[in-house]
Amino acid sequence: RRAAPGAARDETWARLPGADAARGQWKRHPRPALANPYVAPEGDVEARIAGVWEAMLEIDRVGVHDDFFALGGHSLYATQIISRVRDHFEVELSLHALFEHPTVAGLAAKVEELRRSGATALLPPIRPADRSRPLPLSYQQERMWVLDQLEPGNPFYNVSTAQRYRGPLDLRTAERALHEVVRRHEVLRTSYEAVDGRPVQLVREAYPELRVLDLRRLPEARREREALRMVGAEGSVPIDLRRPPAVRVLLVRMADEEQIMVSTFHHIAVDGWSGGIFFMEWRLAYGALLAGRPAGLPPLPVQYGDYAVWQREYLSGERLERQVAHWREHLAHAPAVLELPTDRPRPPVRSYNGGYFKPYLEPPLKARLEEMARGEGITLFIVMLSVYYAQLFRSTGQEDLVVGTVEANRQREETEPLVGFFINTLALRASLSGDPTLRELFARVREVSLDAYAHADLPLEKLLENLHLERDLSRNPLLQVMFGLERPAMNLFTKGENLETGLRPVEWGEAGLVDTGTTKFDLTYLLKDNLDHVAGVLEYNSDLFDAATVVRMWENYRHMLAQAAERPELRVSEVSVVAPAEEAQVRAWNATAAARPADARVHRLFAAQ
Repeated sequence: RRAAPGAARDETWARLPGADAARGQWKRHPRPALANPYVAPEGDVEARIAGVWEAMLEIDRVGVHDDFFALGGHSLYATQIISRVRDHFEVELSLHALFEHPTVAGLAAKVEELRRSGATALLPPIRPADRSRPLPLSYQQERMWVLDQLEPGNPFYNVSTAQRYRGPLDLRTAERALHEVVRRHEVLRTSYEAVDGRPVQLVREAYPELRVLDLRRLPEARREREALRMVGAEGSVPIDLRRPPAVRVLLVRMADEEQIMVSTFHHIAVDGWSGGIFFMEWRLAYGALLAGRPAGLPPLPVQYGDYAVWQREYLSGERLERQVAHWREHLAHAPAVLELPTDRPRPPVRSYNGGYFKPYLEPPLKARLEEMARGEGITLFIVMLSVYYAQLFRSTGQEDLVVGTVEANRQREETEPLVGFFINTLALRASLSGDPTLRELFARVREVSLDAYAHADLPLEKLLENLHLERDLSRNPLLQVMFGLERPAMNLFTKGENLETGLRPVEWGEAGLVDTGTTKFDLTYLLKDNLDHVAGVLEYNSDLFDAATVVRMWENYRHMLAQAAERPELRVSEVSVVAPAEEAQVRAWNATAAARPADARVHRLFAAQ
């Protein structure tokens, strides 16, 4: 009667092309040392849930009393686990359930309870849509299209990534592999046009050319500078939505066996998850073609256009009204403006001019934060977002704060292998009234985040349409600041060398992101959890902030995080908001004592100083 641990494995990997070939590189880690002993799952429900956890967390075996957070779980993994458990057992399971029952045994008991109560409302499956007429755009795409109509030919919504490889590269095979990936994903070869006044998407037979820039004759030092310049310039060239493909690829030859592959997409066709799929499939196709085999990228069961049809059918009528009503209530009387202290006055019309800073959170501090988070029963995301709220409060004096964050929005497994624009931006509104302790703030932000994820079906684009906010050309509506802490969701998409290619990915830039010189918000902390450290980018509006100001912001934020790790009982007002180096500088500036003349008149005090 006792099921083998992990007997029911997650099947997503088996359906991915080349998964068998890559599985040798996708290794599971041993179970970490925990305070509780390992206890094997009993029965079908526990075994299935343990199998899902093992596959998602990449752990060799998960015991029924192991804590999700102690195993390294975070918000993105939680979303995917809930999606799989919901589909496995056909029950309406919320994200909140995993945070309330963070063990296999606890979650299994919740599933059994829901089965007995008949709580089986599920998302409908995504099916191939009728292709006899043009397909609509998704809600996310429609707003992107409208913005492009307002400012045609702009690069604001370019998404550029750069991957550096060492090893020999066959250019003709590389281009064939590129075409195989674009063939597989219709959204990359789709044009966006107006028909009867409404935007539609039309799939074309359009494939990108693999352009080559050869820098091998330049001196090595100049080669690196020129590569950085060209990569930045490539990301700044706009993509015409009427003329697919929605991807442009440049190969920079650095040496005979070293190259940088720069892929620039329009955001209407991709999100961050899509970039991982794109490069993974290109490596798989290249390896197969190089070996003289078919590319091995079969047609997908559904395409992004099918998702757009599904979204508009699913999110309509009463369901749409419920979502809109919830967010209206959540954001009622929310402040329209976040008054950040800026280096310069805000221009009357925003220009999207952006700067780019690469922050770093060292392993010892990250480890202390994670240890504290586990003790509080929360994720690193909640901790770092809470401290971001604290920093904004101490900078602005505003107790009522709205911060944006991005959610993957791939509720169904059909969407996981698709390239496309799925992400949704959530408006997280938190109150810092009453001078809470950091621990109390963690609890507030946790509840706000869980509530937002529970109502994440409504795209921000549809929400803004229904809020009827007063238009202000100088800033974004509702959200002026963003925060994100991402972690690779699927190891196969983001790691591994694919031994058949002979290519070895090497670190270059930060997570392959390319600085396009633009930004959409006043300030964005877009961080990446790289297992032992945190890195990423801080994007800022360069019309408002100097680069030195943003560097100081990050150092002060790190200082606040260090205090949170050691003393979560501190009240927000008690947290030092100035890093030691800056505090010493301020004290030096304020050291203005001078000998006081006998007749201490103001003008003579000035003269003495």
